Amino acid sequence: MKEQPTYEPAERDPVAIRNTVIILILVMLIGGFFIVYKYKEKMGEEYEEVLKGRPAMTLGDIDKNFQVEGPGGKFYKEGFTFLENKVSLVTVVSKDSERESAVLVDVLRNAAERYAEEEKFQVVCISGDAYSSFSADELKAFCVERGGGEDWLYLTSNSDAFAKYLNRELKLGDVKRVDPETKKRVLPDITRIVDYHLNLRGKQDDFYFVARYDAEKESGRPNLHSEWQKYMYTNIDYILNHESAIEDFSKKNNSNRYHIPLIIFSGFVLFILIMGYRLKRQRGRVSLPN
Repeated sequence: MKEQPTYEPAERDPVAIRNTVIILILVMLIGGFFIVYKYKEKMGEEYEEVLKGRPAMTLGDIDKNFQVEGPGGKFYKEGFTFLENKVSLVTVVSKDSERESAVLVDVLRNAAERYAEEEKFQVVCISGDAYSSFSADELKAFCVERGGGEDWLYLTSNSDAFAKYLNRELKLGDVKRVDPETKKRVLPDITRIVDYHLNLRGKQDDFYFVARYDAEKESGRPNLHSEWQKYMYTNIDYILNHESAIEDFSKKNNSNRYHIPLIIFSGFVLFILIMGYRLKRQRGRVSLPN
C-alpha cells in the first residue's frame, strides 16, 4: 500500500504578516481620511449654499392626487398639479380665527408684492373650516377684505379626508385641534414653501409667523416677526434664482443630506473592525498547543 505523504504546517513569517497588516491598515486609514476630507469639503459647499438661502428638503414631497375646489365652483380634478413648476407660498386661514388669519394674510400679501413680477411665484390660501360652513368664494372674500389678492388661489374641499391631507401631506398642522382649556378650535400657525417639484422646503419649525408676531408685540423687541419673513424670502429667492423647474432637475440638488459619504466611511470602519477581529482569531488559533 502506497505510503501517504505527510504534510508539514506552513511556516509563518511573523514579520511579513505584520507588515501586510500594517500596510492594509494604512491603506484603510488613508481611504478613511480621504472620505472624511471629502465629507467636510461637501459640508463646506453646502454651508455656502445655505448662506445663500438654500432651504433644507426635510419634509418630503406631497401627494398631488387630491381634488379641491376654488371660487366660482372651479373644480381641480387633477388635484394639486397646479403647484408644479411654480414656487408656492401656502397657508391655512379660518373665519373662526380672524386675528391669526389677518396676520397670515398680511405675510402672504407682503410676499406677493415682493414677487409681483415673478411669473413662477404664486400664493395659495386654504380653508381650515368645514366645506359646508365656508365655501371657496367666502374664503376669497374673507381674505380680500384683509388685503389678500384677487389672483391668489383659494381652495377648499368637501372630502372628509381633507383635514388629514393638510396635516400629513402639506404639513400645515391639525386644523381640527381644540384647545383643552378654552374648548375653541386652534388655527395652525404654519406657512409652507412648495417648490417646482412639489417638495416642501424649509425646516419643520421655520415659518410660524403669528406666534412670532405676538412675541414681538408682547416683548417690545423688534424684528422677531420681520426677520423670519426676510428668512422666508431668502429661501424663496434661492429656489427662484438657483433651481430649475425642468422635470429632469435632480432632486439631490434640493437636499443637503450627507448620507452617501457617511455610508462609505462607515463601511471602511466596519471593514477595519472585521479584519482586526479575524486577525485576532487567527493568531489565537496559531498560539494553541498541538
